[in-house]
Order: sequence, then structure tokens, then C-alpha cells
Amino acid sequence: MAPITLLHLSDFHAGRDELRDEDQKQYISGVQTTRLIARLTTYLERLDKCPDYVVITGDITNRGDLSGFQQVREWLLTNIDKGILPDPKRILITPGNHDVKWGVEKDTDWHVKRYEGFWNHFGKLLPHSHIPGYDQFADPHKLEVIAESLDLIGGMTTKQEQDTVTVTSSYPFLLDLEHDILIFAFNSSLACGVYQEGDKTFQSSLESLTSDASKRIRQRLLLLSEAYHKSLLIDAGYVNDDQLRHFGQLIQRIKQLGDSRYARLTKIAILHHHLGHLWDQQLEVKNYEAVLDAAKVKQYLVELQFDLILHGHKHLGHVGLDSSIVPMTTKKLLGPLCIVAGGTIGGYPRTGHYQTFKLISFQEDRGPRRSAIVSEIPLLDRADTKTAMREEAIQYKVPLSSRQSELHDLSPIKMQFDAMLRAKLAPELKAESSSVVPGQHTLPPANPDLVAVTSRYILDFVVNEHNLKLFYTLVLAVDKIDFRQRARVYWLLTDVKAMIASNGVRCKVVLLVGNLEETHFFLGERRGEVKESIEKLERWFAPAKEGGLLEIRTHSFSQEEAERIMRSSEEGF
Repeated sequence: MAPITLLHLSDFHAGRDELRDEDQKQYISGVQTTRLIARLTTYLERLDKCPDYVVITGDITNRGDLSGFQQVREWLLTNIDKGILPDPKRILITPGNHDVKWGVEKDTDWHVKRYEGFWNHFGKLLPHSHIPGYDQFADPHKLEVIAESLDLIGGMTTKQEQDTVTVTSSYPFLLDLEHDILIFAFNSSLACGVYQEGDKTFQSSLESLTSDASKRIRQRLLLLSEAYHKSLLIDAGYVNDDQLRHFGQLIQRIKQLGDSRYARLTKIAILHHHLGHLWDQQLEVKNYEAVLDAAKVKQYLVELQFDLILHGHKHLGHVGLDSSIVPMTTKKLLGPLCIVAGGTIGGYPRTGHYQTFKLISFQEDRGPRRSAIVSEIPLLDRADTKTAMREEAIQYKVPLSSRQSELHDLSPIKMQFDAMLRAKLAPELKAESSSVVPGQHTLPPANPDLVAVTSRYILDFVVNEHNLKLFYTLVLAVDKIDFRQRARVYWLLTDVKAMIASNGVRCKVVLLVGNLEETHFFLGERRGEVKESIEKLERWFAPAKEGGLLEIRTHSFSQEEAERIMRSSEEGF
């Protein structure tokens, strides 16, 4: 099956106006941006297949230029019609700081004025992040969630009456249950081009001086007042508590599908602004360098087990891990966020690199997924774009699903997996009988001339049954069973065989194997490898099985069973 792919586009900076970089004394003209967008089309035409999803992380235009919005809108519609891009319901967009109108004075409908250009071009066309002044926070309880549905959940619905299109519902996410993917969009442009509150004492003093001054001095004071007012205009990334609260409510509603299903999802967040420092980031002297509430946003995403953050804004290609934190107040294992910066399509690359787009592919069509491949593809002027993509793209293999080390003591979880495995495969161990002997049992080493007497194999259960000793051991396979684990079983069989020879007692080893590759604990590279390694284990010890010295019993844990164990473990902490 072909990989599931997500196309990440950011920072088109389309329009008639040029994009200036004051620090680097560089600019990108509108004509050059148009050529780069046309070149992007050529590259997308040569992809192996149409992307399954597209995300656009802001700065579609320059300084709110309406012609830039229109150019990208027409580009999208043209390439959707050609089949180069997927259906609009699979394209998720969020605005950037260039996509809002700056300097709008705060009144009852100021957000309507700020987002008018973005809304008129994309608000009724594509699923999008929350747009204040146009979108209401949708009621999570009205979200139609059907556990067995294979259609996209979320996004936007519209109705058309004559020539008027009305948005009837708008959810800032796409949930694909067929492929276990959730993409959630945040609007981080809420504090871009916004006036902050000024110093009222300074303002009143200035007004008082102006009223008493001569005409010549009054003109200078008015210029000073205008300069002060302009200094209050800020450009800051900001998500805010309302969006985060709505995000939490929607995720809780999605979780009603069942915790096991939620854990299988590959969870992706998109926004325009960066949430942390980027590698090789150039120094910029700004009042607001990072998203104002970046820490809170990352905490929400980490605690709700998101895997990827896709953003734009800095015109810098970057892939890295962030927020691998272990709060003292929780026993939960919190994994890192993989943060992917989108570079720029039509803007000036911050570090002198090329304009780029990114393609993210998931080799497995269902979750939980082990990893993703991020390909950063430069928009080089090449006749053979297929070869350029193959030879010039930079690829990153990134971890998903909390693949950090187990920093907390998770032994209670392992103990419960062990207990469930014994209950599934060895119900005889439950019997209240003198034949079942729990506790730690040691075997004398078969080769005391090679191994110290203290180096003994330890077992948790031994059963004495009609002149037969049964020795129980188990393996929880979170990835493929390797030589080290097979050697451990070989060591046990060697010691047991020596015991038979010395005591004449009939003995058998019962190996209980738990396969965890269908759970989020799976650490392997691909589905099926644990099953294959168990089959290899069976072949390896075929003589011992045929000779009655070994019995292998296996159980494949489901995600539902894993979630049940996690919940009961948390309750026991």
C-alpha cells in the first residue's frame, strides 16, 4: 500500500507587493514569487501520487494584499481541478501575521475588519483554524462522531442559496478514522498588528501639554503622540485561552470514540508561528520573539499526546524534538513533540537557503505509528524536477508516539501486563493448589565450571504436576525478539536439561510470549516483525518442542487491553 502523505506549504507571500527583509537588505519581488509558485506546481505534478492532505501554515500574502489572497486561491482551485491537490475538505489552512489587517482600532467588530481579506478568500473554501469575528466556537456535543465511520470528521460544511454561500459548521481539525490521523489547526495571529494598552499617565500628560501649547509646539507634540501610538502596535504570536479551552473540549469529545482509538491516532498540530527556538536561527531584535503563550500551548499538546507540530513564519527549514518533560506532579510518561518548520515558498529564506516545501509520509496506513519521514524539497530551477526531488531533498526520520525513554518507574504497568499474560495463557497458575509454587525460584547452573553459582536463572512460578516440573517464564515483545532474548531461553533450557540429567525428574519449560505490536508500546520499525520473530523463535527451538522440553504459548495484546492496563495503573499510583 502507498504511504499516506501530507503536503506542508507555508509562507507563499504572494501579491503585487515585494517582501522586504530589513535586516538582510534583501527583497523578493511579486514577479519572482509568481515564478516560484509556478515552479512549485511543476514539482507537485511530478509527485508519485496526489497528497492525502495539505496544510497551509500562514503568510499567504504580503501585508494583507488582496491580490496575493486571490492568486493563491486561484492556484489552489486550479490544482484541485487538475487532481494535483486533493479535495478541499482535505486541505487545512491557518492565517499568519501577514494575512491580517494591521492597526485596526478595537471596537465591537474589529476582528471582522482584521480578517476580512482572509475570510473572503478562504473562510468558505477550506477547513481552517478559528477565525474570530466569523467563526463561533462550535459546540463539541454537536460534533457527529461515529466510531466505525471511515469518512472525515470535523472540517467545514456550507450551504448555498442562490449565489450566497453560508458556513453552517466549522471545526478547526480533520479526523480521518480510516487512516488514524488527526490534524488540528490553531490561529496564532490574534496579536499581530494589534495595539496594546498605552501608559495612561503619559497619554493624559501629553494631551494636557498639547492643549496649552502654541501652534508650532502643538504640531510637534501631535507628531510625538502619533509616534507613541505607532510604538504600541505589536506583532506577536498568540493562541489565547479561548482557543486552548475549545481545543481541550474538542479533544475530549474525540476521545469518546474510545481511549484506545485516540491512542492509535497520529496527532498533528498546525499554526503559523514557531513555539520554540530553531537550529541556526538568525538573531532578530524584536519585542516578541516567541509565541506569548508557547509554554501553555506545548503543555496542552504534550499532555494530549500530540506527535507533530507544523509551522511557518521564520522561513527556516528545521526539524527537531521539543518538550520532553517529566513533571514531578504526574506519573504519566510524556513524550516529545516533533517540531517541523515549513520554510518558505515565495519569501526570502532566512539563512540563504532555497525556498522549500515539505512532504511528510507515513509508511503505515494505520496507527499507532512508529515514525514518519519528513522530506524538505528545495524549489530549484531544474528541468528534471523528478530527479531534483530525489537527489536534492533532505530527509528526516522522526519518532512518533512518545518514543522517549521510560523516565518514570513504569514497573506497575509491566507487572499488570505480566499478570494479564499469565491469566490469558496459563490459567492453571491461578489454581489454589499446593502444586503451584509462586515466588522466586533459582536453578543450579548447568556449567558451574563456566558460570558462577550465584549466576542463576530466576523464575516466578514452578508447578509440580504428576512427576512433572513446569518452569514458567515470559517475554513481553515490544519489538522483535532478538538473539539476546533467544539466548536467555537457551540458557534456561540448558539449566533445566542439566537438572533432568542429575535428578531424573521430568521437566518442561513453558514460555509465555506477549506480542505488543498492535499497541502504542510497540517500538519496532514495521508491523508484522514481532510475529515473524516469534515464528523464528518457534523454528529455533523446534527440537526442544518436539522433545517435550519446551512449550511456547503466545498472545497478541490489543490497544484496548493496553489502555485498560494504563488506566488501572494510573488509578493505583
